[in-house]
Amino acid sequence: MKKRIKYYIPVLTSSLFIVVHYFVFRNRGVCQIYNSGFAFGVGESLSSGFKAVVFLLSLIYLCILLFKSRDSWIKGITVSVILLSVSNFMERTFTLGICDYINISMLNFPLFNLLDLGIVIGIVYLLVYMLKDLLSN
Repeated sequence: MKKRIKYYIPVLTSSLFIVVHYFVFRNRGVCQIYNSGFAFGVGESLSSGFKAVVFLLSLIYLCILLFKSRDSWIKGITVSVILLSVSNFMERTFTLGICDYINISMLNFPLFNLLDLGIVIGIVYLLVYMLKDLLSN
């Protein structure tokens, strides 16, 4: 039972991020800017085809990580990153761009949204986990 809880916490959190993003922020006109790039607007000038290839390669890598991992927490984080990435990709593909509404102007940081935040937190956690695993072997 404990393993299931470790899996479902990140998955439910990412699902909540997606629901809040679409039904609270995006549909209420809170968007400050639409960007067509990756997280934090990186790569806006890249072609749509190149972005699709990068997305698919990332998705394949995350799926491999998902099936190779035995740790339920890592599986949950990986599924969360996949869910958030697919949601961002669908928004970028079917609308004008990704709706960004979080602005930390005092840090001179680019605008972003909850999905970007969840993806970055998940990727950082996975990188720390992989680095720790690499150093322990």
